[in-house]
Formats: sequence, C-alpha cells, structure tokens
Amino acid sequence: TIRAPPSSKALPSSWMPPNISLLSVAADRARTKRPKCSRACFRPPPAPGKAQITVGQRVFRKGDRVIHRKNNYELNVFNGDIGTITAIDAADLTLSVAFSPGTAPVQYRQADILELDLAYAVTIHKSQGSEFEAVIIPVMTQHFKMLFRNLIYTGITRARKLAVFVGTRRALAMAVKNQDISNRQTALAQLLMDQAIG
Repeated sequence: TIRAPPSSKALPSSWMPPNISLLSVAADRARTKRPKCSRACFRPPPAPGKAQITVGQRVFRKGDRVIHRKNNYELNVFNGDIGTITAIDAADLTLSVAFSPGTAPVQYRQADILELDLAYAVTIHKSQGSEFEAVIIPVMTQHFKMLFRNLIYTGITRARKLAVFVGTRRALAMAVKNQDISNRQTALAQLLMDQAIG
C-alpha cells in the first residue's frame, strides 16, 4: 500500500519502496533533476559510520546506486550499466561496484570513478536493461519532441510493481498516439545484401 508522502522535502525510507527511480523522457531534464532528486528524495540519507568517498564534486556512499557513463573495455563495463557500490576505500580513493547478482564486483580506481554518476534519476533510454521496484515518470508537453509510445512503454516496463506518471493527461495522450516511425540511419540492410551476394 502506498500512502501519501509527509509534507517534507525528504521522503523517509519507511514510505519509499526500497528500489525506486525517476525516469526522465529528456536527458536535460534528468541532468537538471538528478542532483535534487538523488539527494533530497530517493537517495538514502547518510548514516553514521557509513563509508563514503568524494571525487570531484560527486560524493559516493556505500550502498549508492550508480550508473557507468561511458564504455570502459578495460573494466568490461559499458555505458548505461547500473550497479550498487559494495565497498569503499577512502584512503586509496577506490571503490567496488556490483553490477549483477552472482558476478564479482568491479574495482574502480580514482580515475575510473569519474565515469560513474548517481543513478536515482536517469533517462528512460539509459534505463533499458534495468528494472526497479517502482518508477516515477515525468511526462510534460515541454518534451513534445520526445513523447513517443515506445518510450512510454519502455518506461512502464522498467517497473516491477508500480509506475507513477507525473505531469499532464494531454502529454501522456500525445505520447500514446505518437508512434516513432523515424528511419534508423544504419547500413544493416546493405550489409545483409552484400553478405547474401557474396
């Protein structure tokens, strides 16, 4: 049962589902809202004795959900991978991130940590391949160029139990009626034809 939140900026963990994420249609909206939502809404508050590390302007804590922002073939981690920080060594400026159950955590050095960001608020595109207990999806007419049925479908299917839309019914109706039929600029058809010919 989901109750109405208390009248405060930070929502207590007793009200929030344990694994919730804000999924944004537009990248600029996710970047603008991510720090505020990460720190004030979805991110668990700092606990006494909990390990944390500061790299640049980012503060990472043990247990934080993070996203890798570029392909790193040395670590075998790729753009959009989402995981959880399992260990932090503040003295050596290193940390470990578990990206999937049953696999060994990835060890991050200081330089590699710069490729991480908090993942409490991400774009729907970046969330593909991930699942959350609950998602909140802002849908507004300001995003009219990005409102497509397949994007809304992708956002809904990221939620295991609950998906909440925040915005206007007009914007949601626009998205449901708007099917993305743009041509993908790939050479796949030509490559398949060349392969078949010879």
